[in-house]
Amino acid sequence: MKKLLLTLTFFALLFSYAQAQTIRYVKSTGNGGSSGGTGLSWATASNDLQAMINASSEGDEVWVAS
Repeated sequence: MKKLLLTLTFFALLFSYAQAQTIRYVKSTGNGGSSGGTGLSWATASNDLQAMINASSEGDEVWVAS
């Protein structure tokens, strides 16, 4: 019983961490980034790296196009 409880707790914590992560996308204006972009996908990528960093929380990722 104790092993089952420990296993369920582990997966619950793992699952909650995986859902909390947001990826924010940034690319230059020349590559399609926009100042009004939400940064939640490559199609709506922002061109403002600092704004995406400021909007991020612990565990989030900011991806920057080359």
